[in-house]
This record gives sequence, C-alpha cells and structure tokens, in this order.
Amino acid sequence: GSLNCPTSGALEFGFSAGAGYDQVSGLGSVDGFVLAQAWAATLPGFTTSATAVTPTSVSAGNSVTSTVTIAPQNGFTGTVTFACSGQPTGATCSFSPTTVAGSGTTQLTIATAANMSAATTTVTVTGTSGTKTSPATVSLTVSATTETFTLTSNLTGGTLSVTPGANAPASLTVASSTGFI
Repeated sequence: GSLNCPTSGALEFGFSAGAGYDQVSGLGSVDGFVLAQAWAATLPGFTTSATAVTPTSVSAGNSVTSTVTIAPQNGFTGTVTFACSGQPTGATCSFSPTTVAGSGTTQLTIATAANMSAATTTVTVTGTSGTKTSPATVSLTVSATTETFTLTSNLTGGTLSVTPGANAPASLTVASSTGFI
C-alpha cells in the first residue's frame, strides 16, 4: 500500500454514491446532486437567527428591537451586512452595528410611523456576505395609534354666527401632544 493511504479502519469520502457506483474502480454513475450537496455542506458559510421582538406589540409611532445572531459554519470569517424586507409601509429597519465579522450579534430596531395602521407582519432579516445569504424572520405587531391632538379656536363659547355672504374672522389651532401627523 501507499504511505499516504490508511491501511485500516473505515475510509469515508464525504458523500454516498448511488446504486451502481463502485468506489474502488470508479466505474458506474455518481449521483451529481448528492455529490454537490455534500460538497456545498463543507464550504464556509453562516446562519442568521433573530430573537422575538421586544416589546411583542408596539403602538404606531414607537419602536421594537430584536437581537440578530450570526453563527459561522466551516470556518467562515467573512463580514456580514444586514437588510430587512416585508416590513409595512412607514416602518424602517436599522442595525447596530451595521456589520458583523465572522460571528456575533447586531441589534435590529424597527421604527414604526405614527400614522401606521394596526397589523401583524412578518419581517425578513437577511444577512449577506459576498454571494452568501441567510434569512431569519421576526413578527411585527403594530397596534392602533396612541396619537392625540387638541383643536382650539379664538371663538367665545365655541360658536360663530355669520350672515350669508359675510366674512367672520376666526382661527383654529391644531396642536399635537404625541407626534400626531
């Protein structure tokens, strides 16, 4: 035998050959799909996961947070950037830090607009490094807005009587107390 080949024990090549393939002689057909899957599983990569958002439900105009974790696989050392998709109109995502090298966490903040409708939406967070991507999802529940405003006028007693065709000076003031848009 060769000095570089094991002389005892099991030798595993990394994939299972299909029926009709002889690993000793190399005759027969290799299942290319199985080989490609086995080979791809050995390449460096990463997985992305995310915790449930806190708080679990948010009033429109406020924010939620989630911890997004990058876990390396097979010696991955690349830099991962992040993006969100699927969030409702008016909601924006931000990450701190904006990148993770190799492994680690980032904090996702989803800010909702004060005039958003109540809804529950699945937001996809995607980590990207070169051509590799890995998604994770979080559930965003936006409850009815808590916006309030006051309307005041310069009218005495709140009533203004005007004869047809005449003008009457009056002013109205709208003031927001919680970010009303």
